[in-house]
Amino acid sequence: MDEKYQEVIEIKGVSPEVFEMILNFIYTSKIRISYDNVFALFAAADYLTISGEYRRCLTVMCNIICRLLHFAIS
Repeated sequence: MDEKYQEVIEIKGVSPEVFEMILNFIYTSKIRISYDNVFALFAAADYLTISGEYRRCLTVMCNIICRLLHFAIS
């Protein structure tokens, strides 16, 4: 782990906004997942291996997909 010797560590593929949400989640165990951020949060949680948030994002994504399929069938 060379990162521990660096002053600045770049986390590629995770926007500052999403990283801030994840960091707040780590400290508070609270996060607001919406249609607008669920896919970015899911990708970031997977990349950073954050299992609790990963599962919550997966649940939200499944709900979104189910609603979209319901509208497509109706």
